[in-house]
Amino acid sequence: MVTSPAVVYITEVGAPNLRGSLISSCPTLASLGMVIAYAEGMYLSWRTVAWLSLVYIAISLVLVTAWIPESPLWLVARGRVDEADHSLKWFNGKN
Repeated sequence: MVTSPAVVYITEVGAPNLRGSLISSCPTLASLGMVIAYAEGMYLSWRTVAWLSLVYIAISLVLVTAWIPESPLWLVARGRVDEADHSLKWFNGKN
């Protein structure tokens, strides 16, 4: 459920030649997160594992909201064309 928004975002902004590998990385990274949580659970209490999970999520949320712009498609759908142009330049370089 957590990877669904990431897949939609990648579908909208990912370069066509990278889109498949980027989308397939979502379930792979989710599985890696589960393995890490299980490994932490072997050595730490469940409360510590829960707090660590919250820390991982908070760090990810800060990184995503601070540096990754909105989808150009989403911005155009809301009439924010100038911001969409800026977002496209961020994704594709200055050309």
